[in-house]
Parts: sequence; C-alpha cells; structure tokens
Amino acid sequence: MKGQDPNAPQTLIINHPDVRRMLLFQKSIVEGSLALIMQGAKYADMIHTTEGEEQDRYQLLLDFLTPVIKTFPTEYGVQSVSSSLQCFGGGGLLRRFSARASLSRYSHHHHL
Repeated sequence: MKGQDPNAPQTLIINHPDVRRMLLFQKSIVEGSLALIMQGAKYADMIHTTEGEEQDRYQLLLDFLTPVIKTFPTEYGVQSVSSSLQCFGGGGLLRRFSARASLSRYSHHHHL
C-alpha cells in the first residue's frame, strides 16, 4: 500500500467525505435537539394560552414529548462530541477547544 503523493495539490479538510459526514452528523444532532426543545416550548406556551379540551390536548402532547426532549440530546450529545474528537483530533485543535473535556463530562453524566 502506497502513501499519498506529497506533490499532489492539497484540498480543504471539508472536502474529505468522512469529515463532511461527521460535521453533518453533529449539525443534525444539534438542530434536531433544538427542534424538539422548541416544539416542547410551543406546547408549554399553548397550555398557558388555551382552555378546556384544547389545553388538555397540548398537555398530553407535552407529557408525551418531554421524555424525548430530555433523552435525545443527552444520548446523541455523547456521540456528537465523540465525532468532533474524531473530526478535529489533528492539528492541535483539541487543545484550543475543550472537546475532550466535554466528552468526559457527557460520559460521566451519561453513565450515572
């Protein structure tokens, strides 16, 4: 197996398929988590601004969604931080950004 040609033109890191996949994975987790939280906040607001049967419906939706809102960012946050360690592991970026400390914190809370 031969190494890469040192004379080949260099490309931006974002052009590497694995890096792009990891970055998009992290982005989807963050955006999905925010969407869940915002939907829950909408239901909570609707509970305070409606009455009767409609209020009960929003309460039921919020009761159903709350465990998902609490669990999804926690479970997938660990995978997102782990992916960032893989993605930004080179070039000393881990010293500038505390991804390793974040993974340690997430892992600690995740296993409690």
